Amino acid sequence: MLKEVLNVAKVAKKSSLFLGGVAFGTLGLKVLASKEAKKGYSKALAKSLQIERWTGCICFCCKTTR
Repeated sequence: MLKEVLNVAKVAKKSSLFLGGVAFGTLGLKVLASKEAKKGYSKALAKSLQIERWTGCICFCCKTTR
């Protein structure tokens, strides 16, 4: 009887962890797909492209002066 109860407890723990992970993942996907997140992605991409252009210009200037 005690072994069965412990076995059920283990299964319940594993299934609750799985369901919690599914819920957390679903919520995370909704947050990542929101309009505010998409605006943030586009701003971050624009900044990274600006930095890339700026560093490329510096590297080009350094190469031409040597």
